[in-house]
Amino acid sequence: MTTKKLHYFDFSKDARSSGVSTMSPVRALPASWYTSENMRWLFLTHSSPGFDILITRDSEGNVNASPKDQDNVLLVHVKIDVNGFIWINLGAKETPEVAWEEHFRDIDKQERHTYSIDGHYSWKILADNFNECYHFPNSYLLRQYLKDGHIQHRCVSTPEQMEMGLNTASTYYFPMTAMVVSIQTFPPNGPSSFKISYEIYRNKKSSEADFRLISDTYARVVGEDKALCIGAQKNLERNFFTNGALHPTYEKTPIFFQSTVRQVITEHFDREKSEGHEIWPAKRSLPTNA
Repeated sequence: MTTKKLHYFDFSKDARSSGVSTMSPVRALPASWYTSENMRWLFLTHSSPGFDILITRDSEGNVNASPKDQDNVLLVHVKIDVNGFIWINLGAKETPEVAWEEHFRDIDKQERHTYSIDGHYSWKILADNFNECYHFPNSYLLRQYLKDGHIQHRCVSTPEQMEMGLNTASTYYFPMTAMVVSIQTFPPNGPSSFKISYEIYRNKKSSEADFRLISDTYARVVGEDKALCIGAQKNLERNFFTNGALHPTYEKTPIFFQSTVRQVITEHFDREKSEGHEIWPAKRSLPTNA
C-alpha cells in the first residue's frame, strides 16, 4: 500500500473506533471501496488469493493441503471441523497468526443440490445485502449475535413455518462465506465481479416436494438479491452513491461487516507503514542461510 491510499481511511478521527457497540449512527463505506482495483486483494490474500490448493489424505488418514504445483511441496495449515468440512489457512508461519478458533469457535456445532451463478457487482455489496435483509420485520423476526469474525442470525419462525420445516439458522463468516441450508461462497474475480456457489443439503428422508419447498424458495431469494445488487453496483459506477449513516440497531449486521472491513484493512496498512514494506501473509520467506 502507498500513501496515496490514505484517503480510504479518512472516515473518522480514530480508524479503530468503528465498532458496533456504539448507539450512534455509523457512516457506511465510501463508493471507492466497492470499485477500486487498488483494494482488490488487499486482505483477501489471507484466505483466497487465487491459489489452487491440492488436498490429500495420507496413509495414516491425515488430511493435508498444499499449493497445486509440482515444484511446491510446502504444506498449508488444515483444520477439519466436527462436520468434516476442511478449512485451510495460507499463513506462511509455522503457527498461523490468526487461529481458526479466534474467529469460528463452535460454529461447527450449530444445527444446520449445488449450483453457481456469476455476480457482476462487488462481493461487498452481496455481503452487505445478505446481512441487511434480515432486519426487515415483515420478512424475518430475528435476533442477531455478533461474534469475532462471524454473525449468527436467529430467525423466530411461526408455528406454521415450523410445521413446514421453514426454520432458519443462518451464519455469515467474514469475509465471503455464509451457511443457511447450504454453504454459500462468493470469492471475487476482481472489485466488481465474482462467482457465487451454493451447496444445498437434503435429509435422506425428505420428499422431493419438501426439498423443493426450501431449495426453490432460497433460489428465488437469491435471484431477488442479485437484481438488487446489480442495481447497487451500477449506482456505484455512475457515482450515484453517497455513503450515509447506518442505523446502530436495525443495520447492526451491515455495520459489523463494514467495520470489520475497515479494521482489517486499516490494521494491515498500519503494519505495512510501521515495517516499511508490503506484507503478503501467504508468501513464503526463504531461510536467511539459503
